[in-house]
Amino acid sequence: MSPSLIWVEILKIARRRGMLLTAVGLTCFAALATFVTFWILHVRDEAEHPSAGGEGSFGIAITFVGLLATVFAALIGARAGAYDEENGLMRYWTVTGLRRTDLFLARIPAAIAVVVAAIAPAFLIAILLAVALPTADGDAVRAGTVGAALWGIVLGVVVWAAISVSIGALLRSTGAGIAVSFVLAFVADTGLSLLSLVSERLREVAPSNAISVLT
Repeated sequence: MSPSLIWVEILKIARRRGMLLTAVGLTCFAALATFVTFWILHVRDEAEHPSAGGEGSFGIAITFVGLLATVFAALIGARAGAYDEENGLMRYWTVTGLRRTDLFLARIPAAIAVVVAAIAPAFLIAILLAVALPTADGDAVRAGTVGAALWGIVLGVVVWAAISVSIGALLRSTGAGIAVSFVLAFVADTGLSLLSLVSERLREVAPSNAISVLT
């Protein structure tokens, strides 16, 4: 697997501008809407809502951005994994002598890179507004909080992009890959988290809980 092959996969994903623009737009909207809401509350009742920015608002904004990052990691990953097989292009790749394994391994970092780049503007907006908007004493955003938030989002994107690329490549269908990825990301993961009330071992199996251990 060479960097040039990863770059080719990045360009293939980036050509689907509709999905990328949607990812950028929705994540930026989520961050902006969160801070606008807290700013309105702050203006209307400063005593009850002393902060429009700060760590509290930043944490909520990043939660929404992280949720959308998971959604787009599943969408982009499944599409990247299934694209060549679904469109009959794999035979042209194999003629060049490239192994299927190399192609598969190149798609994972490519999908991760595209998703991280797509959500980066929303993350920067969240940082800027958290710092710029009025903040109560003791609620200022700390570098450690920003670093932990960035690590958590990137780690989640890495996990779900890798899972979704694998599912898309296995099923050889974008639609089926996206559907199964969504089921794993939300239905199965939430179900395992709820079942953790019965068994602690099941809690460890849920991907979101496993990711939280590393953040």
